[in-house]
Amino acid sequence: MFILNPHVQGGRTDLLYQRIMAHPIAELHLPSSLMKFYTDVETTGASSEFYDKFSIRYHISIILKSMWNSPIHRYVLFCNIKLGIQNLDLSSPFPMFVIKLLMHFRLI
Repeated sequence: MFILNPHVQGGRTDLLYQRIMAHPIAELHLPSSLMKFYTDVETTGASSEFYDKFSIRYHISIILKSMWNSPIHRYVLFCNIKLGIQNLDLSSPFPMFVIKLLMHFRLI
Protein backbone atom coordinates (compact mmCIF):
# COMPACT_ATOMS: atom_id res chain seq x y z
CA MET A 1 0.00 0.00 0.00
CA PHE A 2 1.34 3.41 -0.93
CA ILE A 3 0.17 6.53 0.88
CA LEU A 4 1.29 9.73 -0.79
CA ASN A 5 0.63 11.99 2.18
CA PRO A 6 -0.85 10.25 5.21
CA HIS A 7 -1.49 13.54 7.06
CA VAL A 8 -4.02 14.66 4.45
CA GLN A 9 -6.08 11.48 4.59
CA GLY A 10 -6.90 11.43 8.28
CA GLY A 11 -6.21 9.53 11.47
CA ARG A 12 -6.42 5.88 10.45
CA THR A 13 -4.11 6.30 7.48
CA ASP A 14 -1.60 8.20 9.58
CA LEU A 15 -1.72 5.49 12.23
CA LEU A 16 -1.14 2.77 9.63
CA TYR A 17 1.76 4.74 8.14
CA GLN A 18 3.36 5.21 11.58
CA ARG A 19 2.95 1.52 12.46
CA ILE A 20 4.51 0.37 9.19
CA MET A 21 7.45 2.75 9.46
CA ALA A 22 8.02 1.89 13.14
CA HIS A 23 7.97 -1.87 12.58
CA PRO A 24 11.39 -3.43 13.39
CA ILE A 25 11.61 -5.19 10.03
CA ALA A 26 10.83 -1.95 8.18
CA GLU A 27 13.35 -0.04 10.27
CA LEU A 28 16.10 -2.50 9.46
CA HIS A 29 15.39 -3.65 5.92
CA LEU A 30 13.13 -1.12 4.18
CA PRO A 31 15.83 1.38 3.10
CA SER A 32 18.07 -1.21 1.45
CA SER A 33 15.07 -3.03 -0.03
CA LEU A 34 13.78 0.18 -1.59
CA MET A 35 17.21 0.94 -3.06
CA LYS A 36 17.37 -2.59 -4.48
CA PHE A 37 13.85 -2.30 -5.89
CA TYR A 38 14.81 1.05 -7.45
CA THR A 39 17.59 -0.70 -9.38
CA ASP A 40 15.55 -3.82 -10.20
CA VAL A 41 12.64 -1.91 -11.77
CA GLU A 42 14.59 -1.46 -15.02
CA THR A 43 12.26 -3.84 -16.87
CA THR A 44 8.63 -4.37 -15.93
CA GLY A 45 7.56 -6.53 -18.86
CA ALA A 46 4.80 -4.12 -19.86
CA SER A 47 4.68 -2.32 -23.17
CA SER A 48 4.92 0.97 -21.24
CA GLU A 49 7.92 -0.10 -19.14
CA PHE A 50 9.97 2.98 -20.04
CA TYR A 51 7.36 5.25 -18.44
CA ASP A 52 6.48 2.77 -15.68
CA LYS A 53 10.01 2.70 -14.30
CA PHE A 54 10.04 6.48 -13.89
CA SER A 55 6.68 6.41 -12.15
CA ILE A 56 7.78 3.64 -9.79
CA ARG A 57 11.09 5.35 -9.09
CA TYR A 58 9.29 8.61 -8.35
CA HIS A 59 7.16 6.92 -5.70
CA ILE A 60 10.19 5.18 -4.21
CA SER A 61 11.92 8.56 -3.94
CA ILE A 62 8.93 9.95 -2.00
CA ILE A 63 9.12 7.05 0.44
CA LEU A 64 12.89 7.48 0.85
CA LYS A 65 12.42 11.21 1.41
CA SER A 66 9.85 10.56 4.15
CA MET A 67 12.19 8.01 5.73
CA TRP A 68 14.92 10.65 5.94
CA ASN A 69 12.93 12.36 8.74
CA SER A 70 13.26 9.26 10.94
CA PRO A 71 16.59 9.00 12.80
CA ILE A 72 16.46 5.20 12.74
CA HIS A 73 15.87 5.01 9.00
CA ARG A 74 18.50 7.68 8.37
CA TYR A 75 21.03 5.67 10.41
CA VAL A 76 20.26 2.50 8.40
CA LEU A 77 20.64 4.47 5.16
CA PHE A 78 24.04 5.74 6.30
CA CYS A 79 25.07 2.20 7.26
CA ASN A 80 24.13 1.02 3.75
CA ILE A 81 26.09 3.88 2.25
CA LYS A 82 29.19 3.09 4.31
CA LEU A 83 28.93 -0.61 3.55
CA GLY A 84 28.55 0.03 -0.17
CA ILE A 85 31.47 2.46 -0.31
CA GLN A 86 33.80 0.32 1.80
CA ASN A 87 33.20 -2.89 -0.12
CA LEU A 88 32.68 -1.36 -3.59
CA ASP A 89 30.47 -4.35 -4.16
CA LEU A 90 28.02 -3.79 -7.00
CA SER A 91 25.71 -6.41 -5.52
CA SER A 92 25.25 -4.09 -2.54
CA PRO A 93 22.13 -1.92 -2.98
CA PHE A 94 23.77 1.49 -2.57
CA PRO A 95 26.33 1.59 -5.43
CA MET A 96 23.78 0.34 -7.97
CA PHE A 97 21.21 2.78 -6.56
CA VAL A 98 23.59 5.70 -7.15
CA ILE A 99 24.42 4.51 -10.67
CA LYS A 100 20.73 4.19 -11.60
CA LEU A 101 19.94 7.51 -9.94
CA LEU A 102 22.62 9.28 -11.99
CA MET A 103 21.39 7.58 -15.17
CA HIS A 104 17.83 8.67 -14.33
CA PHE A 105 18.87 12.31 -14.04
CA ARG A 106 20.87 12.08 -17.25
CA LEU A 107 17.69 11.07 -19.11
CA ILE A 108 15.54 13.89 -17.68
